Amino acid sequence: TWYIQNNGKPISTVGTIGKQPAIDCHYYYDPNTYETYYQTVIVWQEYYSSSSSKIKVAYFDRFSDVQVGKMNWRDTKDVATVSGNYSTTNCYPVISLYGEFNIVYKNGSSGALLSRSGVANVVYGIYFLINNPVTLSGTNSYSVNPSIAVNKSGNSTVRLVWEQIQNDEYSSVKYAVLVGSQISGSTTTISAGSGSPLNFSPSISITNNAPIVSWTGGRNPGDGIDKRKAITTRGTSWGSFQIVGTDINFVNNNSAAGTSERTVISWSEGTINPVTKWMKRTGTSYSTPQNLSNSGFQSQICNGTDYQYMSAMVFNSNALPYYFIQSTTNFGGGLSKVSLSKTAETDTIITFGRSGVVDKNGVEFVFEIGDILVRDNIVKFIEVPDTIAYTSLDQLNKDTRTENFTLSPGTNFYFSNIY
Repeated sequence: TWYIQNNGKPISTVGTIGKQPAIDCHYYYDPNTYETYYQTVIVWQEYYSSSSSKIKVAYFDRFSDVQVGKMNWRDTKDVATVSGNYSTTNCYPVISLYGEFNIVYKNGSSGALLSRSGVANVVYGIYFLINNPVTLSGTNSYSVNPSIAVNKSGNSTVRLVWEQIQNDEYSSVKYAVLVGSQISGSTTTISAGSGSPLNFSPSISITNNAPIVSWTGGRNPGDGIDKRKAITTRGTSWGSFQIVGTDINFVNNNSAAGTSERTVISWSEGTINPVTKWMKRTGTSYSTPQNLSNSGFQSQICNGTDYQYMSAMVFNSNALPYYFIQSTTNFGGGLSKVSLSKTAETDTIITFGRSGVVDKNGVEFVFEIGDILVRDNIVKFIEVPDTIAYTSLDQLNKDTRTENFTLSPGTNFYFSNIY
């Protein structure tokens, strides 16, 4: 059940407009008051003047014995002022909360990624741990679309990913760990070897203290981006990639809390009447993609203690009025059977198969084989944990094979091979 908060009033400054909100929630126990506080922090970009914006953060909480859904506003603070026309300047602010909160945003159209950390509680409201935002090392004016997550079951390690633009044909997904308000150690290009020269709009969550990152991959042959796919990988050893879909718009993931690995990934396909799909990752294996109960251009997954307590919120912008709707899909339920048809000889996609990438001096050669049908039955590849990082040819050959099947004279046998 959804409840309108803040007495139905906007959290942005009265008379102004805001955009690009991000939210995170947590709770803490106060031994002095013997109360559990449920906390929510929200960050957004707000209009300030014709040539500038504000990054703002608001804090809400409630006691454990207060009616569910009734959050109390505690405080709102300015994080920073950013130069640039509001309508054309996008700062992509994101926030994580676990004890402390961490905010990351882009410092205007030509700025790097900046960070500011702080604490929110019922006594002080919001207070910052550093006087001013700091520039994140390894980022520059081509760093965009950050996504942040914090481990809430164990150590409070904060993980950050972002899109790093090189030009119209190449971009990558970067990963780093935040300590305080600064990147600790080196950054990792986790999209290397994915087979997609363009990698954008990453989404990160934490499962059993391990980062799960999903993003949209594609290529630009010179007349616009095509062959867009949803790509997911698990760190920090960064094993193989799970690649699904075609004509992808946005992809998002979130993970269940706890010590077992349970993640739901959702994405939309198509530009006209897009269809929203999802799959789940349990342990090191992925389910077959399924249709979500509701479709729209963009979807967001919320976390929970298990699959059945997670849900998706879908944004539908096919026609006015645009709206959000919560899906009715039970991620903990059974999966429907998926059919596969023989693809045409002119097709340039693999519907169901395995892909390999050879990286030589930064140039990637992609090989794909799949859509294997024997007597109109799908032949799958053997299950392989996505955490494996291949170091030998023997190991690679062992895992790049299908399940056993039998051929006899006259048997219909189809497969696709693309490189």
